[in-house]
Amino acid sequence: ARLTGDRGQLVPAGAVVRDVVALAGEQLVLVHAEEPPDLVRNQGSTPLARWPLAGGSRTVLAAGPAAAAAYETARAEWKLLTAAALVGLTERALGIAVEFVKTRETMGVPVGSLQGVSFPLADVAIGIAGARNLIRRAAWMAENEAGAHPGLIPAAFAYAAQVATHGATTSAHMQGGLGFTAEADASLYFLRAKGWSVLGGDPAADITAVGDALISRAAATANATV
Repeated sequence: ARLTGDRGQLVPAGAVVRDVVALAGEQLVLVHAEEPPDLVRNQGSTPLARWPLAGGSRTVLAAGPAAAAAYETARAEWKLLTAAALVGLTERALGIAVEFVKTRETMGVPVGSLQGVSFPLADVAIGIAGARNLIRRAAWMAENEAGAHPGLIPAAFAYAAQVATHGATTSAHMQGGLGFTAEADASLYFLRAKGWSVLGGDPAADITAVGDALISRAAATANATV
């Protein structure tokens, strides 16, 4: 989390933890509470809680540039792991849809044999494969060539969020009216896809970060050749 004032801040998983790492100015601090704050109810069923980060017991972990660097590294790793979770969610939503269209029939054939059904499902499968490969690439680069391609992790997160929303929506569509009922698994996956995608802020900001990284890289290359 980033400590922005006395007002409590929404923290992912904040309702199930007693310790939160936050950036307070130029200090990286560990904020401890005896009990987690109350759950903030949300449609994505994520354990959000509003933490009073300015209160409680605090331990300074680092200060200055090292603190900011450690915070950004931790935040990037969290986004990468969340992107991986979104891919897993999408794969399961796709599996539900595939099983449904294999058993539902129209005009004597499974609905999954129709192009209007099979092609959108194939698109979701392609998106899952692409997002998984991008996440693996970003993870490898972060481990072995940290800082070489700063746009990879935001690209992986933004794309995983896009794939998850599209995949969960397609899964619901393939199950017709059943998929839109509140108790249907397809609807639950859709709500989680949307909820998990915004835990770290608007994914559009990650797309902007990718653009900034590409511009910076191009400018550095241009200056090196002058």
